[in-house]
Amino acid sequence: MDMTPPSLPQSRAEKLVEFKRQRTLLKAGALQDAIFNSAYFSSIATDEKGVIQIFNVGAERMLGYAAADVVNCITPADISDPAELIIRAAALSLELDTPITPGFEALVFKASRGIEDIYELTYIRQDGSRLSAMVSVTALRNRSDTIIGYLLIGTDNTARKQEEAQRKRFERALEEKNLELEHASRMKSEFLATMSHELRTPLNAVIGFSEALKDGLVGAMSDTQREYIGDIFTSGQHLLSLINDILDLSKVEAGMMDLELEPVELAGLLGNSLLIVREKAAQQRIQLKLDSQGDLGTLMLDQRKTKQIVYNLLANAVKFSAHAGFVHLAVREVGRDQVGLVPGDWPVYGFALQPSVHQRFLELSVSDTGIGIAADDMGKLFKAFSQIDSSLARKFEGTGLGLAMVKQLTDLHGGSVAVTSREGQGARFVVWLPLHRAKPTEAVWPQS
Repeated sequence: MDMTPPSLPQSRAEKLVEFKRQRTLLKAGALQDAIFNSAYFSSIATDEKGVIQIFNVGAERMLGYAAADVVNCITPADISDPAELIIRAAALSLELDTPITPGFEALVFKASRGIEDIYELTYIRQDGSRLSAMVSVTALRNRSDTIIGYLLIGTDNTARKQEEAQRKRFERALEEKNLELEHASRMKSEFLATMSHELRTPLNAVIGFSEALKDGLVGAMSDTQREYIGDIFTSGQHLLSLINDILDLSKVEAGMMDLELEPVELAGLLGNSLLIVREKAAQQRIQLKLDSQGDLGTLMLDQRKTKQIVYNLLANAVKFSAHAGFVHLAVREVGRDQVGLVPGDWPVYGFALQPSVHQRFLELSVSDTGIGIAADDMGKLFKAFSQIDSSLARKFEGTGLGLAMVKQLTDLHGGSVAVTSREGQGARFVVWLPLHRAKPTEAVWPQS
């Protein structure tokens, strides 16, 4: 008599669980099938010897072979660039210190050792054309961890290679253009330096002889002759000043100018700078004012270059100030965090401070009550031979070198410069130079 208890029918919950499991398996299978048969990447599966067993739709599309033509017939190495296989085998042999043959072994050696391997490979299509691909290789193992084959998944790398080649061509062209620009800039600076030097020699003779004539050292002259000689002398000095500016600017641009720091009493340097522009300011009834926030004492400065900066700022302010206006020179010591900050609600145009170890800076500020500058024109101010308006060039004499020199000399110091202005109200130029205090034992350079 059969004593086996009758099987119990599945509960509704168990049926539901089994249904969900089967549906999940079907979805997973469909997903795997969709992935493997994607037309957007090649999936090539081989046996352990490398013979192709699976060649998906993507591989057919990308390489032009029908699956029936390659399955159980060839290895992926047979449709790869042989020169690349030789290079790859040699590189892997050197890297892994193991002899590797330039064939299928070179494609899968790392994967067979459990090393993740993704590399560029050039396939040879059926029509003989070449396809650059990015290939990922995985070793297929059974439950006992024995390799039973390999899976090579590849994506078309042609677009990326073309972009990379285009980028390299662009970089080469840019590098060549930069070299040309550097050469042209160097030649320009050398030309200006040479020409300026050659021009100064005869010009000094013109100035010297005209001064002797003007002072009556070679005999009496009529008033008209004296006036003409005075014009020659004044024009010669103006031209010499221009040539000196060009020479200095070209030296800075060519990297031929260095700082020569020496102990300088700052108050004397600022006073002398104001003295130089005093006559021109007096002609326009412009009031000059010096405001020093505390006694900064003796500093280590390049006296000539610092005076050039201050003079050019003052001369520019006097030139563009209204009749009976004001020019204000202010100086103070500030921290690095205050460099580039200009108080007020006027638009500001400035330059980033160069990276350095300096934490304390000398701030030189020149304000005027002149014609002001439009916000859109501020970027033109520090370019050589530039004036923001052709009508201003006719009204105000000048070469446009002064502010360019200020910018170049400030950069040479490792400092920064900024301008703030509003049309019709005036302008303020600010320069920040790294502050070096003189030691008590260092003698002060006398001011002339």
